[in-house]
Amino acid sequence: EGGPVIVADAGAAQQGLDWIRIAALGSPFVLITAAAQGWLRGFQDTRTPLYVLAASNVASIVLSFVLIRGLGLGIEGSAIANVVAQAGSGMVFLILLVRRTHALSPSWRRIRAQLTAARDLSVRTLAFFAAFTTAAAVAARMGDPQLAAHQIGTQIWVFCALFLDSTAIAAQALIGRLLGADAVDVASALARRILVAGLLLGLAFAAVLGLGHDLVPAIFTSDPAVRDQAGQLWPMLVLMMPVNGVLF
Repeated sequence: EGGPVIVADAGAAQQGLDWIRIAALGSPFVLITAAAQGWLRGFQDTRTPLYVLAASNVASIVLSFVLIRGLGLGIEGSAIANVVAQAGSGMVFLILLVRRTHALSPSWRRIRAQLTAARDLSVRTLAFFAAFTTAAAVAARMGDPQLAAHQIGTQIWVFCALFLDSTAIAAQALIGRLLGADAVDVASALARRILVAGLLLGLAFAAVLGLGHDLVPAIFTSDPAVRDQAGQLWPMLVLMMPVNGVLF
């Protein structure tokens, strides 16, 4: 008695289910794209992934507009556009892999070593997904304004995190090369500089978001209830930015 009333919107749940059933078809291509980005970074080629992913996102935006507004496919159109763009980028990366590599047979010994090295990052990534999924589920049960505000916060966090992750891409390429050359001391010094750069970037993002606490949510929605809910989560979003800078 006296507790919060939890309401599930059947319409929103059905649309979410429809979207996931279609969007799941793009999962293999997402994994290919993620692996290919790491592979190209190992060769210090960060431009090719940028070009491929930029083209993929532009294609997704254009196709979404055509399918949703032009053909009236609604949420299904959004999912189809995602899958087509993901499949396209995945196939482009596969073609690049075949052109640069003669043998495609996997080396299980090296795969096991890589999985061991990636253990901590895997735990971090799983923690992200668990946290975001739980938060989205709670927000969905609180109501539409809360869920919409949560989505705004999530998208801004992802955008900022990916931008801050650019320092990690530089670190992977530069420090990997230095360690390969057995320049451990230089690699350690560079790592500390990159951590400071990440912190400064995070503080800059925090300052921008802090100043735009009213303006940024208004870009996403004109609904006063959603903007009110976004205002409640905004301080936490701002405080997360310096931590994101160091983490990524």
